[in-house]
Amino acid sequence: MVTMRRFYYPPHNRKDDEVDLSSEESRHALKVLRLAVGDRVELFDGQGSVYLGTVIGSARRVTIRIDGELETTEDTGRPLQVIQAMLRGEKMDQVVQKCTELGVSRLIPVFSERSQGRLDRAKAARKVERWQRISLESCKQCLRPRPMEIAFPLLFTDLLQDQQILASELLFFWEKERECTLRDLIFAGDNPLVLLFGPEGGFTDAEVMAAQEAGWKSVSLGNRILRSETASLAGVSLVQYLLGNL
Repeated sequence: MVTMRRFYYPPHNRKDDEVDLSSEESRHALKVLRLAVGDRVELFDGQGSVYLGTVIGSARRVTIRIDGELETTEDTGRPLQVIQAMLRGEKMDQVVQKCTELGVSRLIPVFSERSQGRLDRAKAARKVERWQRISLESCKQCLRPRPMEIAFPLLFTDLLQDQQILASELLFFWEKERECTLRDLIFAGDNPLVLLFGPEGGFTDAEVMAAQEAGWKSVSLGNRILRSETASLAGVSLVQYLLGNL
């Protein structure tokens, strides 16, 4: 069985029952997938709606006629949010991609002491735009109807004072934790569960102490010291399984 190709369109690109794909999506449809007039595709608007459509134009931009709305399945389990200390290079891109695939509802980047670089608002805004594109691309692959929300980066000190976050159940993964593992925890309740992952080199002792004082509970992923991006993938996968979200 061949999976029907799915494309994203921003809602403002729809006029009645016709949608013009963006230049990037059109280029992928025409140059890579070789779609032609009459081919059937799926469309999603990033707001929870998915449609069946037919290609009716394939000039510089692909035009698709919406034929009907498809039934979708929204995530109904306990919301899982991830706070990821900034990582170098493409590692942060990988975390965004995999968290989207694994059903994380929200990702908050944070600058900790050992994160590379400092918070520059203009650069941070460009990074958030990039991560949003990555999340949308991941949605097409995993058939998720809504992309993961990506918040504007925070400083670690601001994170520990954010009242909305502090109202959630808080866990942070720490390589020096020797007593508490995920097997020791009982995941009950409906309020969001928030996981915090450190940068390359981990959190400093001062950051660990500050987090614990703010109400974060440290948890171990085992005896192995994992790369930061591996720890994030492993932690999210295990917690989503324990929550029944996989």
